[in-house]
Amino acid sequence: MNFIIEKVSPFLVDENTVTFLKKGKSKLNKNYCYSFKLFDDDGIEYFKGLSTKKWGFQPLDEFGLAYGCSEIKYWDEHKYATT
Repeated sequence: MNFIIEKVSPFLVDENTVTFLKKGKSKLNKNYCYSFKLFDDDGIEYFKGLSTKKWGFQPLDEFGLAYGCSEIKYWDEHKYATT
């Protein structure tokens, strides 16, 4: 996996997500340098993470879709933007 989820929206937090976030944090290194956010159709932010690739859809395809996310935005200079 070339991405790590580092933040989960409060309405998704439970015991399992806390453990999941801790595991991701332990894998964090300098290669994870591209910040992204995953959103649902209503523009609600579900997840924030770091990726080793900029503008990739892997976080959305492999993780976000299972939670109803339909959009990924990457940090681009001064804001999060879609490709």
